[in-house]
Amino acid sequence: MLRIAAAVTLVAAFLGVPPAAISAANGPVILAIIHSAQPYRTYQRIQLQVNLRAQYSNPFDPAQIDLHADFIGPGGRRERVNGFYYQGYRRVPHSIPWVLKPSGSPEWLIRFAAPVPGVWTYVVYLRDRTGVQVHSTLGSPLRVQAGTNPGYVRVSRYDHHYLAFDNGTSYYPVGENLAFWRQIYGLNEYYNWLNAPGKLHAQRANLIRVWMDPWTFQTDFVRPLGNYRASQANAWAFDQLLTWLEADRIEVIPVLLEDFEFRHKHSSDVWRDNPYNRRLGGPAETPCDFFSNPTAIALFERNLRYDVARWGYSTAILGWELWNEVDLVTNFNSCRPQVLSWHSAMITALRSLDPVHHLVSTTLARAFTDPSIWRLPGISFVQGDHYDKHLPRFIVGDIHGLRRYGKPVWMSEYGPFGHPPGPHDDHTGQFIHLGQWASLLSGAAGAGLNWNWQAYVDRYHTYWVYGAIPRFIAGIAMDREHFSPRWPIWLRVRGGRIEVFVLQGRTVSLLWARCFASAGCGSFTLPLSAVGRATRVQWWNTRLGTPISGAPIHAVAGSATLVYPGHAGDYAAKLFP
Repeated sequence: MLRIAAAVTLVAAFLGVPPAAISAANGPVILAIIHSAQPYRTYQRIQLQVNLRAQYSNPFDPAQIDLHADFIGPGGRRERVNGFYYQGYRRVPHSIPWVLKPSGSPEWLIRFAAPVPGVWTYVVYLRDRTGVQVHSTLGSPLRVQAGTNPGYVRVSRYDHHYLAFDNGTSYYPVGENLAFWRQIYGLNEYYNWLNAPGKLHAQRANLIRVWMDPWTFQTDFVRPLGNYRASQANAWAFDQLLTWLEADRIEVIPVLLEDFEFRHKHSSDVWRDNPYNRRLGGPAETPCDFFSNPTAIALFERNLRYDVARWGYSTAILGWELWNEVDLVTNFNSCRPQVLSWHSAMITALRSLDPVHHLVSTTLARAFTDPSIWRLPGISFVQGDHYDKHLPRFIVGDIHGLRRYGKPVWMSEYGPFGHPPGPHDDHTGQFIHLGQWASLLSGAAGAGLNWNWQAYVDRYHTYWVYGAIPRFIAGIAMDREHFSPRWPIWLRVRGGRIEVFVLQGRTVSLLWARCFASAGCGSFTLPLSAVGRATRVQWWNTRLGTPISGAPIHAVAGSATLVYPGHAGDYAAKLFP
C-alpha cells in the first residue's frame, strides 16, 4: 500500500489547516487519513485508515466512540459509512490445529465501494465520550474509474421472482452450504473447497451459505457482550474469505444467528453457553427473551452495526440472513409475535446501517410455519429447508407454495438425510443433481444449496453437479423470460413412466424429463399447452451441461410429441418458437 499520510499532512499545512487544529481542546483528534494509491474502480474496496486520538474504553460502543464518513459522489449522491476497530492477524505457520496470532497494532478503518465512476469526496467525523465531534477531509477527493464488477445482487426489476446485479446482468445462484470448517484445519478448508482443482470455482458455482459461528466467523458471542476484542480473529478470518470470494465472483450469505445457540435441554444445544443468557451475565432469562428484551435488542443492533461497517462494502455479500431455522428456538410458538417484531426491527436497523441495502432474509426449519415472516416488506427473498428421500417431489411443492409471496425463492438447505438412500449410499452426487434440476424447473430463483459439504461432496468429490446448470442457462436472462412453472406431468410410456417438468418462458421454455422405463421412454406426448408456441427442441446432457441433439416438435390435434434422447435417466431441453 502506498502511504500518503505525509503528503496529506503537507497539503493540510499548505492550506493553513494543520491536522491538530480540527479538534477541540481535550476532545478527539483525527491525526491522519491513509489510503492506497488511486485511481480506484467501481465497486472496488476503498479503505481509509484513520489515525486518531480519542477517549473510550470500549471501541465497539458507538456511545463511547463514533467514527463515520460521508462519501459524496457525482450528482451529490451521499452515502454514510461507519468505521470500525480492526486488529490484524496471521496464521502460525504449519499450525495444526489452526492457530492465529495478532499481527500489528489495532487500527481504525472505514471501508467503502463507489458504485459509480467519477470524483468522490469524503468527510470523516469522530466523536468520543467527551461528546465533542470533529471532522476532517484529509486525503479527499478520490478518483474512481468504471470497472468490470457487476455490482450488488438485487431483486430483478423485471421479475420479482428472480435476481440481477446492479448493472442489469441476470444472476442465477448455484452452490452449496459451506456452513463451517473443522476446527483442526480452519480457514484453509474454505480455500480448498472454493479453489482446489475441479471444485466450486472451477465448476462455475456462484453462491455459498456460511454460518457465523462462535468458533468460525461470529463477532457477537463473546463476553463481555458488546465488546468484540475477543472475536477479532473470527472477523479477520471472514475478511480473508471475502477476499477469495470477491476474486472468484462467488456470493455468500452470512447467517448471523443459529437456532441451536438458543435451545436448551439437548446435549448439542448451547444456550447454557450463550452470553445473552442471564445466568452468564446476559440480559435474557430465556431464549424467547432475546426477541423482546430491550438490552438484548440494543446489543444485537450494535453487533449488526459492526458487521455491516466491516463487510457491508462487499459485492460478495448477497444478503444478510438473520436466522437459521428460527422456529427451532426453544418455545418458539409462545413468542411468535415477538419473533416477528424482532425481525421487523432488525430489518429497519439494517436499512439504516447498510448504505448499499443488501438483501435480507431468514429461514424456518418448516418454511410454512409462519407466513407472516415472509410477508414482511423487508424480507427480500424466501428460503425453504427440506430433507427427504423424495427430494424432487417435495422441492417442487415447497417452491410452488413459497412463490405465492411474489419474492425470489430457493432451498437454503436440502438433502435426504435420515431417509435412505442417504449420502453414504449414494457416492455419485445424484441427490444434489435431482434437487438442483427440480429447483430450476419449479421456478426457483436459484438451484438450491445442499447440506453435507464435507462428508459427502468433498469426500466423494461430487463437485461436477454444480457445473451443468450454469452451462445450460448460459445466455438466458432468467429474470427477463417471465417464466411460469407448471406442475410436473406424469405420462405412461411402454414399460414404465416418464416425469416431465416445464418452465414456460417468453422466448425460450425449459424442460426436464426423468425416464422410469427399463426399455427407455422413446417418444412421449405432452399437451400442447405445456410447450406453448415451441416448434423445436434442443436436448441437453444434465450431467455434463452440453447439448446432444435437436429436433422439431410434432404438434397434432392439441398435442406435442417429443422423442426422448436416451435410455433411462434424466435429460433437459430448451424449447424454441
